[in-house]
Amino acid sequence: APTGDEGRAEPLRRDYMARKATMVAQRLLSPSETRRNLLGADGRFLLVYGCQVDWDTNVVSGARRFHSNESAVSFLLECMAGVPGARIVVKTHPLDSKGADTALREIVGSRGTVVSDIHPHTLIEAADCVSVRNSTLGFEALCYAKPLIALEHAKYRDPKLTLTVDNSI
Repeated sequence: APTGDEGRAEPLRRDYMARKATMVAQRLLSPSETRRNLLGADGRFLLVYGCQVDWDTNVVSGARRFHSNESAVSFLLECMAGVPGARIVVKTHPLDSKGADTALREIVGSRGTVVSDIHPHTLIEAADCVSVRNSTLGFEALCYAKPLIALEHAKYRDPKLTLTVDNSI
């Protein structure tokens, strides 16, 4: 049986997942049905990218490479180009301004979709992998034991917890 911090962390993680705690009030959907809908007929790998507002303190002070969601999504799409059946789902931030998703929709094109109305926990459960610049969604993905690509220096970024991508394929 786990002891110390491990012994305390697992009950917290289970409780967090059971409660679906988050700051948004979106309806929970079936992760498997959501996955099927987002992948479409030919999709085999689902990457969820969680947007962060560009004026967030963590972005302003900590972004080394990706100063916008558009640059992060463009990079991820380059990385995914060689993965057959890979699709990206871009989850907008609850504080994004109206129309902020227009540029993201143009970048994503037919290689995925941009959503604002799906609960983040549903998306995390439906995903094969999650990516963020530096966002709470990344911590939430870790709680679900999902592979996480931390594009910037998030507080939880650690080689034992997160994946890093230095260059596109």
